[in-house]
Amino acid sequence: MQGKVYHIEGQDTAATTELFVCNFYQQAYQSKYPNGFIRLYEDYSFLNGNDLVVCIRVDFSEIHANKTIVEFISGGANESLFWTGDTWGSENRRVKKFTNDLQEFCNKNNFTLSVIEITP
Repeated sequence: MQGKVYHIEGQDTAATTELFVCNFYQQAYQSKYPNGFIRLYEDYSFLNGNDLVVCIRVDFSEIHANKTIVEFISGGANESLFWTGDTWGSENRRVKKFTNDLQEFCNKNNFTLSVIEITP
């Protein structure tokens, strides 16, 4: 399992962050809760020969402080003989792609992005 927590700070982060997350993987299942929502999808890993489960949680509980919290977790990959670790692991590649796309989104919208590592 690999994952990261992101703190997005700036004016009016909620609506634009929600739109970004919903467009990141449009076929994801979504469930709302009082201060946010969770999106969940399976992503096939050709290299590992199985589906990975990806969960994106968006929390608006600190929106009064102009902060949106996003958590991205990818897990369920079989161990592969050749494609493991931080550089080539299937789970980590998905985390890196989300991080890069989120950073680009934040730069475009003048938001500040802080990244917190999750230790497996």
